[in-house]
Amino acid sequence: NANFVVAKGTLPPNTEDMENNNDLLARYQWNEHSMGGTHQISFTLEEATTVNLGFVASFGSHTWMHVNWVKLKRIADSY
Repeated sequence: NANFVVAKGTLPPNTEDMENNNDLLARYQWNEHSMGGTHQISFTLEEATTVNLGFVASFGSHTWMHVNWVKLKRIADSY
């Protein structure tokens, strides 16, 4: 269970609290069918807000995850 998340506040959510967390702005969940390649998540902020970006995961034995890079883009007033 591996997730890349964007959430309001300074701490990421717990893995058990993903489904019902009102502070979660965006989430990408990896599974055995979505490993590899490039993945994208989007979120919108209506006002200045403290957010955190991070990886939230729970692994069993002999499990690993490798992230090459994360790119954050600001798209403002592009409508």
